[in-house]
Amino acid sequence: MMSNNLSDLAYCAGLFDGEGCVLLKKDKDNYALRIKITSTDYPVLDWLKDHFGGSIIVKQKGGDNRRKSWDWYCSSKENMNFMFGILPYLIIKKDQVIESIEYLCSIQEGGKLTEDEIRLRKIYYLKLQELKRA
Repeated sequence: MMSNNLSDLAYCAGLFDGEGCVLLKKDKDNYALRIKITSTDYPVLDWLKDHFGGSIIVKQKGGDNRRKSWDWYCSSKENMNFMFGILPYLIIKKDQVIESIEYLCSIQEGGKLTEDEIRLRKIYYLKLQELKRA
């Protein structure tokens, strides 16, 4: 499903730099990393889904002079491939994606989280928040 076409990956990097973000959502001691691209152009997001997986949800319903918009989300298993694919072409959000890849490579998979694991996830959460403000 993952596209290996270099022009596709470069195009996605531009989309991500302009309309995308890295989300490290915190719920108590649980952290979930997802990437998202928002657009008012549904066919672009549908193309992303066809080439890279993920899902599309409506972000804002049209009305009151607002255009309808959607979010394309990529789950943790899919987003690692996507992030590695677009990394060489990123400009604006390269540091966020590098930090996200490091996060995914560093965390424990499954099982009860130790205090050290919770602390590690919080450190990455704070680093990503800081990179977004930079």
